[in-house]
Amino acid sequence: MRRCTQYALVAAVLGAASGALAAEGAYAQDLRWCDLAGMGLSGADLSWCDLTDADLSGADLRDALLTNANLAHADLRGADLTGANLRDAFLANADLAGATLVDADLTRIYLREANLTDADLVGARLAHTWMYGADLTGADLSGMDLTGAMLSGASLREADLTGADLTGVHLVSADMAGAYLIGADLSGADLTEARMVGANLMLADMTGAELTRANLAGASLSYAWLHGAELIGAYLFDAKLVGAWLSGASLRGAYLHGADLTGSSLYGADLTDAGLYGAKLHGADLTGSSLVLADLTGAYLDDAYLYGWTVDGAPMLGTYALSAYVRGAYMYAVDVHGADVGGKDMRGANLTYADLTYADLTYADLTYADLTGADLANAQLRHASLADADLTGANLIGADLTGADLTGADLTGTNLTEATLAGADLSDASLRYADLAGAWLPGAYLYRADLRHANLALAHLNRASLYGADLDGADLEGAWMPNADLRGAVLAGADLAGAWLRGTALTDAYLRHADLAGADLQGAMLMGADLAGANLTDASLRHAILGDANLAGADLTGADTTGANRDLEFLYRCILGGPGGDGPEPCDSG
Repeated sequence: MRRCTQYALVAAVLGAASGALAAEGAYAQDLRWCDLAGMGLSGADLSWCDLTDADLSGADLRDALLTNANLAHADLRGADLTGANLRDAFLANADLAGATLVDADLTRIYLREANLTDADLVGARLAHTWMYGADLTGADLSGMDLTGAMLSGASLREADLTGADLTGVHLVSADMAGAYLIGADLSGADLTEARMVGANLMLADMTGAELTRANLAGASLSYAWLHGAELIGAYLFDAKLVGAWLSGASLRGAYLHGADLTGSSLYGADLTDAGLYGAKLHGADLTGSSLVLADLTGAYLDDAYLYGWTVDGAPMLGTYALSAYVRGAYMYAVDVHGADVGGKDMRGANLTYADLTYADLTYADLTYADLTGADLANAQLRHASLADADLTGANLIGADLTGADLTGADLTGTNLTEATLAGADLSDASLRYADLAGAWLPGAYLYRADLRHANLALAHLNRASLYGADLDGADLEGAWMPNADLRGAVLAGADLAGAWLRGTALTDAYLRHADLAGADLQGAMLMGADLAGANLTDASLRHAILGDANLAGADLTGADTTGANRDLEFLYRCILGGPGGDGPEPCDSG
């Protein structure tokens, strides 16, 4: 440290710098290493002075002119620079700890790795300032204009940036842990790998911001605007994003474990391979978002909007989401084909027109769910609960519904071709016009089911219970129904040609005008059945029990009634009129 000559100092203060030198970029006065500590330099003109390593600690520099001055490594601790003009000054590694910079003009100054700890920057102008690696720990920058500033690598720990304008600011690898950024404008800012642990970013505008691999663990981003932001691989563990706007944002590979995204908008967001373990997505809007390979284990999706949602191969809907909740979710046209939703609580979920082909929904609870027009081809729905679900027009070709609960479900027009429904409960279900051709229904319960005009051709219904079911006009041609229970069932006009009905219980069944041509009814129980006008040509009624059956107008041409326990002479008389042409006798007697 040297004492500056009086001449040099006076020249500098009086602004005797050479205009020519300044124009050439040379420094007018050499004040390097000068000891100016505590000196009164208020209003001094030190522009273009070289003050490298100068000691200006505690100096009074109010309203001083320091434009283009070189203050590299200068000691400005505790200095008063209120209203000073430092435009384009060079302060690399300068120490401004505790300095007063109220209303100072710091536009475009170079503060690389400068120390601004506890500096008072209220009202200072910092636009386009270069503060790479600067220490601004605890600084009050609330409401300031920092547009275009370079703060990469800077320390802004616990700094107050409430309402600050940080548009387009470079904050790459900056440390902003615990910083206050409430309502700050960070649109277009570059926060790549920034450390923002526990930072408060409520209501902040981060539209289009670059946050790739940023650490936002535990940060508060509630109601923040992150539309189109890049959050690839960002760390958002336990972050609060309640009501945040993340539409169109890229969160590919982001870590959102335990994050609270309640009511947030993720419309069209890319969450491919994101970790959402235990995340709270209550009422979130995931319309059109992509969660391919995302991990939604234990995530809460109740009342969420999932229109056009894509989770192809996702472990939530992949392999690792065994306790995710999607009760009441709206999943219109969602693509979850091949996903694992086993055991999920999806009661009341709206899955209309969803693509669930090959999805694993084993033990899933879809009670009251709306699956209208959904594609569930080859899906696994073993032991799933679909009670009172709406499956109108759904595609369940080849689906496995073994042991599923479909009581009261609406399957009108549903395609269940070759589906497996062994042991499934379809009591009181509506299957009108449903296609069950070749379906496998052994031991299924169809108590009081509505199967009017349903296609059950070649279906397997052995030991199935269809007690009181309505099969009016149904197609059961070639159906396999040995030992089935059709007591009291309505089969008026049904096509049972070639059906296998050995040992089937048809007591009190209504079979008027049914087509039973070539049907195998050996040992069938037809007590009290109404077969008036039925076609039984070439049918086998061997050992059938026909007590009190109504066969008025029935066609038994070629039928085998060997061993049937009704008076065959009476049958002959009532159907053909008997020898002598006395006319038929009433078939409902005897």
